[in-house]
Parts: sequence; structure tokens; C-alpha cells
Amino acid sequence: MFKNLIIFIISAISLYAPCTYASTPSAEQHEGSRVEKIDIVIDEKTNTPEETQLRSRLRTKEGALFSQTDFDEDLKALSFEFDTVEPHVERLDGGLSIKLVVTKKPIISEITISGNKGITLSKLQEELGITKGATFDREQFNKAFHKLKNLYVRKGYFEAELTYSVKRNPSTNSIAIHITIQEGRAGYIEEIVFKNFTKEERDELTDLLYTKKYNFFTSWATQEGTFKEELFKQDELAILRYIHKLGYADAKVESKIVSGKDKKRIILIITVNKGNPYTIAKIDLTGEKAYPQAELFKRAALKTGELYSQEAVREAAHRLMEFYGSRGYIDAEVIPSAKRVEGAHAYDVTLKIEEGARYRVGLIKVIGNVRTQARVILHETPLIPGEIFNTTLISKTEERLRNMGYFKNVNVYAVKSKTEGGNFRDVYIEVEENQTTASWKTSIAYSTTEKFIGVISLNETNFAMSGVPHIFSKGLKALRGGGEYAGFEVKLGSRLVSYTLSWTKPHVWDSKWTVGVDLDKTKNSYEASDYMLKSYGLGIFASYDIHTFLKFGLHYRLRNTHVHLKSVHHNRRNRQFIRESHNGGLISAIGPGLTYDSTNSPITPTNGLRSKLGFEFAGLG
Repeated sequence: MFKNLIIFIISAISLYAPCTYASTPSAEQHEGSRVEKIDIVIDEKTNTPEETQLRSRLRTKEGALFSQTDFDEDLKALSFEFDTVEPHVERLDGGLSIKLVVTKKPIISEITISGNKGITLSKLQEELGITKGATFDREQFNKAFHKLKNLYVRKGYFEAELTYSVKRNPSTNSIAIHITIQEGRAGYIEEIVFKNFTKEERDELTDLLYTKKYNFFTSWATQEGTFKEELFKQDELAILRYIHKLGYADAKVESKIVSGKDKKRIILIITVNKGNPYTIAKIDLTGEKAYPQAELFKRAALKTGELYSQEAVREAAHRLMEFYGSRGYIDAEVIPSAKRVEGAHAYDVTLKIEEGARYRVGLIKVIGNVRTQARVILHETPLIPGEIFNTTLISKTEERLRNMGYFKNVNVYAVKSKTEGGNFRDVYIEVEENQTTASWKTSIAYSTTEKFIGVISLNETNFAMSGVPHIFSKGLKALRGGGEYAGFEVKLGSRLVSYTLSWTKPHVWDSKWTVGVDLDKTKNSYEASDYMLKSYGLGIFASYDIHTFLKFGLHYRLRNTHVHLKSVHHNRRNRQFIRESHNGGLISAIGPGLTYDSTNSPITPTNGLRSKLGFEFAGLG
């Protein structure tokens, strides 16, 4: 659609074609011959100090045997340092005579830019990053020139054409560079117009597209509202997929750009020619053996009379593959195809099923773990050796392991098992561990009550309590890899001082139980400067995984609180203050709870449900 919207022409005179440094064809025949003479000519000059320095750096030496490999390396090194390199190798009295004619890289005497209107000259010079007086290097200049082109793309000049030319002065070995710019229209999008779409379709597509309308207040931060051709091509495909999904199999999308009211604004007009909607006339299932067609039709969730789209058919095939995969047919394939019904706006759909054999889970092997204990990883997979294979549990295992935060990469897959008897597939769990799972945080906050308060916290999410006795022999690494959580936090303020220590261990003795302990000590005087509240707390909790999403929990907490008064006299004004100071004491409480959590991430969930139900009885003991 937007052919030739961005055209970049880089013109350079033939003098600046990349230099070649291959030796003459006969040089390859001189391997092992003695090098009698090496002449170096630099800008038509010989016997210069530069020649002496250059000669000392060459691998090829006078009096030594000629090596094609060393000679090629010499020419390669020279090509980086000089603008052109011309090697000549000839026979001389049974030996070799080598002549190297090199030309220094020219100096840039001048860089001029013309044709720019929308972007200032100073901005272009800053983006180019190459100034007058610099040594001209073709590769570096082309990279810098490419940055200029990208700048125009970022600024939305979708029609911009950039070219450059060079003019050489042989007497001074310098060049003048001139950059010519034809900007064309700026690509700030004033409006996106949808033609032949319904209001509902327009609303959905507006949210779906990456290309957005320019907003004066937000686009400077979001970088939205500038036309980018490559991005819009993706949007055009997304629009077409969207319309096809609605059953318009013959639909075509056309786009064009027109100038807006402001010369720096454009209007995108997107027009769809939908044609007639297509439906599904007939659905055929072939190749099924293990399950009846009625069950498979139900799982495919595809019905005759519905709107036809390739995506809907692919989704139906995917649902059938998941159905088979969750029941041990891990090699099952469902191949969809569709044939248009002649004389009607409809398609016949065929789902060809290749079931394959039914497998059970064989061995489960963990690969790549260095610090994390294998049993910690195995606890996160619901796959159990000997049970019918369920491919959906492979993705569930990957999701759980990623959510632990221990690993950079996780890959879980099935391989052919060496177990004899029966159909088995082993499961390989490949992990790449993060360098550290420990984190620490410091922060300072201010409030009118507390003034300044500082917080220091240290957490290890892959702690190993069993490694404590081995600290002196193995170092701090002994405290990692057990899959436990350990945390310590200190809060220091003018009216608050608190210390908290936490430890949690999942899968105690390889069971479904998780246990944990919290200890804390707090002193605060928020009520008044003479009113100090001191408390010591102990919390013990345990939870049991009833199934993947549901947990039963039990907690016990013990807290002792003491109120200390400083410089408070027994008078009428302070009587209530004194009475309230006797409200301290011991709290002993216990309570059960149920937690349901089907979210896909403990920190940043995007789907699922998380809820908790519980109660507490205080006064125990």
C-alpha cells in the first residue's frame, strides 16, 4: 500500500567503493618463497617515518619466508588504517618483491546539509555526530548517516529521502560532504478514519491498533501518534485478521494517506471491502479411534452454521490436540482443512486426527540446576511418574518454575523413554539459574508524625536452613538452594523502631505442607512522646495444598504488649492516659483458613482469581 513512502538513496562516487586487499593471483603460488624486498608507498611518498613504523607492524618481513596467511592479515590490518591498499607481488632473482601502495584516509574539510525544514540544523549535526576535521571512515559515516534517516522516521517524515555526495581534493587529501534532504510530509496523525466498519468494529480496532492518533499532551511521552510504516503494516494485517474472524473470508483492506488541515498533520483512511460473510456448512472428523465423535465435537466447540474463519478452525484443532494431549496422546496431531462450497458462501471443514500411541510419564530429570536442589524443582511439577501423560501439565510446570524467580530460562519437554515395557515418555526439566535470588532494599520516608523513617530489608527466596551448619566449610553458598524464604527487616524512626524476621519452608519432608515462622519486636510512641508501646510477637503458620488452586491453612499467633509511661504525673488530666496504659498484656490466638489462588503470577497476575476465607479464636491458653 505505502510503496516508496520511505526512500533512502545513498550516493557515493566510485572512488569511495570499499577497498580490496586481496593479493594478486600469482601471490598464492609464492607460498614458502623468500621475501627479498618490501616497498611501501604512502600517498606517493617513500622513505618516510610513517613507512618505518608501518613496516615494523607487518607480519611479512624481508628475509623471511612468504606466508599467504600472514600477508592476508597484513592487508586486512592496513585496510582498517588506510583508505585504499594496492598490493603487488612479483618474482625477483628467485625470491619475491612486494610493493604496497596505500592512501591515507582523507580529512573531512566540510559537511553541509540542505533541504531540512522540520528538523533544525543543530539537531541534525548532533545526531550525525561527525564534525569537520574528523578522519573520513566510510563504515562509520554510513552508520552515522543511517542515524539521520532513523531520526526522520522517528519524527514521522514517512516520505523523507536522504542522499549524500562527496567531493575530494587530492592536493590536500580532504573531502567535502553534502547531505541533501527532501522531507516530504510530516507523519503526525491527525485522525484515523475507518470506512465501511460498524461502530463496534471501529471501537475494537482503535484499541487493537499500535498506530494511534497524535495527542499534543501525551504523545511526547508515549511516542504514539507518529506514523511508522513498518508498524502500520502490522496493523493492516491485524485488521484483516479481525475482519476474517468475523466470517468475511473475501475481505480486503485498503489504506491511504491524505494531508490534514495542518501541513504537519496527516489523516489515515482505512477502508474495508467485506464482501459476503461465510458460514460453516459441514464439519467432518476423520481418523478418530479412542473417543466417540460426539465427545470430540463437544471438545472442538465448532458448529455448522457458525461464521467461518481460518482462526476459528485452527482454534478448534488446537482444542482437540489439548484434549488428546491431556489424556496421554502426546504425539496426537489434528490437521485442519477447509473447502469452499460451490455456489454458496460457505466452507466444508475437515479435522483429520492422527492419534498416535498413549503414553505414561516415565522418569523426570532435572538439568542445569547448580544451586537449587532438584527436589525443590520437582515439587513444582504436577506430573507424576507412572501416571497417564498430560501435556497441559508441562506448561503448568514451566509457569510455576518461572514464578519462583529462581531461573532465567525454563524449558520442560518430553523425550523418548528407555524404560522397557509399556509406552513411557521421560520428562526433562531444563533450567538456567539466576546469579542471585537475594535482594535488599533501603528507603527513607517522611511524614508529619514520624518525620524521617528509614527501612532496611534483606530477603532470600531460595534459602536453605539446612546449610547453616556448613557455613564455615562451604561459605554463604551453603545457605542457598533449599527453596525456602528468609527475610529480615528493620524500621528506624524517631517514634518507631521495629525488627521483623520471617522464615517459610514449603513441602516439609516432601509433603504438601508448608510451614513458617514470623518473629517481630516493635517500639512506638505515636500516641505521645511519653507513651511508649513495646510489643513482642511470634507467629506460626502452616498450609496444606488440597489441590492445585486450593489451600487449607492454620495459624497461631502470640503477642505480648507492654505500655510504658515516661514522666507522667498522677493528676486529673492524665488519669485516662494512665488507665489506658494498663491495656497491655498477652494475646494468644489460633485460626484456620482457606485460600483459593488460580492466578498465573504471584506478583503481577494477568488472569485468575485469588480469595481467602478465615477466622480466629483469641484467648487460647
